[in-house]
Amino acid sequence: MYKGQQHVCLMQGVSGFVGNVDLWILSAGYGLIPAGKTIVPYECTFAGMGQKKLRSWAGQLNVPGDFRAVVKKPCDLLLILLGKDYLSACSIDGSICFGGPTLLFCGSDGANKIPNLPHLRKIILGRGDATRFRSGLISLKGRVAALLLRAIGNKKLPVSELLNPQCDILSALEYRL
Repeated sequence: MYKGQQHVCLMQGVSGFVGNVDLWILSAGYGLIPAGKTIVPYECTFAGMGQKKLRSWAGQLNVPGDFRAVVKKPCDLLLILLGKDYLSACSIDGSICFGGPTLLFCGSDGANKIPNLPHLRKIILGRGDATRFRSGLISLKGRVAALLLRAIGNKKLPVSELLNPQCDILSALEYRL
């Protein structure tokens, strides 16, 4: 069902990753769903919905509660790839707990609305990074996440380094292109 450029790039990294991957998709039509769930096509997006309507719709789909339940599960690494409206639908605040090291790939506008939290590192991506990683802006988060999964799988970038603020993740990935 999901054929957007970001998702296609991410899935290239997931399919080449040796290890356990638990993939979830935030759908404006269904809420937070496991990647293998069969769904029927729909026409709905959180993008540009307006904050009041977005929060109401996300609440009806139980997005904030489901998001909290998924991200608090113990894990070796959690990657979150969401645009600002989808981040807003999750209602990330100071009460959220992550079950392991978490990297949030987002733009600066989304990152500014997310508090600094334990186990969370924001990886802010923009136009310059699209050029740097030879990617379109729309597919950028998926491309960088795929590169990260490849680097972890090849044991060239240990998960233990990822939350270290001294580790420049983007430079480490660029070096491995």
